[in-house]
Amino acid sequence: MNFQVTVGTKQSWNGASRAMARLGMVLGVVALVGAGGARAQDLEPRAYVDTPVGMNFLVASYAYSEGGVSTDPSLPIEGAELQLNNFVLGYARALNVFGKSGKIDLIVPFSQLTGSLRLQDSRLNVM
Repeated sequence: MNFQVTVGTKQSWNGASRAMARLGMVLGVVALVGAGGARAQDLEPRAYVDTPVGMNFLVASYAYSEGGVSTDPSLPIEGAELQLNNFVLGYARALNVFGKSGKIDLIVPFSQLTGSLRLQDSRLNVM
């Protein structure tokens, strides 16, 4: 394998490479100027669903997760494990608000985290 390093040489620009450089610069300026007028929106899925007025929704959810915990090996902690219980209860009602469709939501989340670990030959349980 041969490597050649040259120092102090001048790069020559031909007409095509100058035109490409100018085009790139013009496109970059157009992109930066045009970005100020860009608009975006973030909609909740089904935010504009036509739900009949007076309709009620009841939602209940439960999730369970468990697993180990990574700790720094220099710490005297061994066998760290966590258990996570998540509960969600929700209620929604479609309303008539001054002739427009509306909705009110009440959501009650609850989470419980428990864990255990061995710390210098003694077992600890945390709730």
